[in-house]
Amino acid sequence: MTELPLREGEMLTLASWRQRPPPVKVIDTVLLIIAAVIALIGVGGIFNTLLLNTRERVRDTATLKAVGMSPRQVMAMVATSAAVIALVGGIIAVPAGVGLHAYLLDLVSNSAGNDTPSAAYRVFSPLELLALPIIGVLVAVAAALPVGPFLYPEDQAADLPLRLLAAEVTREQVFLQLHQELPYEAAVETEKWEER
Repeated sequence: MTELPLREGEMLTLASWRQRPPPVKVIDTVLLIIAAVIALIGVGGIFNTLLLNTRERVRDTATLKAVGMSPRQVMAMVATSAAVIALVGGIIAVPAGVGLHAYLLDLVSNSAGNDTPSAAYRVFSPLELLALPIIGVLVAVAAALPVGPFLYPEDQAADLPLRLLAAEVTREQVFLQLHQELPYEAAVETEKWEER
């Protein structure tokens, strides 16, 4: 048993896992299962966010590949983007979570007419709080990277031939430079094409 000082002359006795009565073990097990489910929901949220982020940039990625980026460079760019998003999210979420934890503890304790013991605020060690954003970054990078082989060969940017894709990119740039709609019959012809 562990004893923690509360006030002068008062001690709080904490029983170890084996010494706890069976109902407390059941409650601890249920809380652990709920925490695991919440963690899985968080991982699913990270995967969903990064998957949507990657899917929204498919045209940008195809354009970068069309102008000469290798698949490894594209993967590095996507993984770095995912890591930055996860790191910023972790840096914001961990302090917000610690603050919300303290606020809710005080709210529950005050509603019951008790004072929150200082030991209740120290649920996570600083090392665990530092590990949470790092784990988030690892999950995000894993979500951003492909789970299988490429759908197309490495030298193919999309399901369109590269010549056609380059012509479409050129047509888009002409449209952006002229600031007016081009007639549909206007076409871009590629006179010279060099494979890399």
